[in-house]
Amino acid sequence: MTHGQRALWLAAARGAYGPAGKIFVLRRLDAVAIPAHTEPERWLSALTPHEPAMVVPPSLVDFPELAELPELAEPVEAAAQLAHLRGRCTEITSTRQNGSGRKPATPEGRSAEAEEKLLVALRHLIGAAEPETPPGPLIDHLLADLRPGSDLHLAGIALHVAAPIVRSAAETLVTTTQAEPPESVTMPILGHSVVLRPEGPDPESLAAAEERISVEGVPDRGRPWMGYALLVFGVAVLATAFATSATLPLAGLALALFAAGGYGLWHRRRRERADAEYVTAQLSELRELAEGAVWALHEYARENEKRVQDAAADLAELTRLLRRGPRAR
Repeated sequence: MTHGQRALWLAAARGAYGPAGKIFVLRRLDAVAIPAHTEPERWLSALTPHEPAMVVPPSLVDFPELAELPELAEPVEAAAQLAHLRGRCTEITSTRQNGSGRKPATPEGRSAEAEEKLLVALRHLIGAAEPETPPGPLIDHLLADLRPGSDLHLAGIALHVAAPIVRSAAETLVTTTQAEPPESVTMPILGHSVVLRPEGPDPESLAAAEERISVEGVPDRGRPWMGYALLVFGVAVLATAFATSATLPLAGLALALFAAGGYGLWHRRRRERADAEYVTAQLSELRELAEGAVWALHEYARENEKRVQDAAADLAELTRLLRRGPRAR
């Protein structure tokens, strides 16, 4: 496509050659076959940029780790993108209703003979060869016209040409939303993988996680040999005190050794008790989070039923909009 042909395309889309000129451009574009291998993602990216984005359904707000799992995230993201796609197509195909498009540059009362002359000139100009270098492939123009912020008249024509691809992409999104929730998912809870099923957490994976918490939550501190050594040394010093004339000094040293050894053993016992309390709290939290995640999955399954219904309604409305196309404006 040359620069001149593109300019005529823009003028006709905005009504410079009347409805007949616009229909003529549409027919010329209809005759251009878009390659079957054209990636639908390119068209979806043009219509709904920044998609798919991570969408957290209400059921998984308290468990974002579940929302990141592909088997749970893909249906939600597909439904959100389909709704966004429907909204964008509604915006494009409602130019006349909301008055956002430009008015035709020619009077509405123009005679049929005048319009026919314009069409003849338009055919001649579009078919004429130009020495200019083509500014880019046709598909690039169509993709640019579909992006948000573009002229809605141009977007309407581009959407009409890309309608089969857009419809196919929308059907793929609907199929993605219809995926059944998985029978089981593996979720990291407190840094440990736990398998979740509709009937509850998997006993084996939960037991393995509890065992790891019990082992990791109690560090290997060894035996309190220092405390025992101080007590034994204190006994030896006390015995020596009674066998020598330096009774008082040695007795004082023995008492100090007893105090140091006893404090060491007491402090060690205190840390062991704290470790046990920490492990108990972690095990309780693990079970609570696992049960809560299972209930969240049940709620996700209930939401999925409504999500499938909404996706079907979005597809039906989108199909209607694509069939109506720019000729309805």
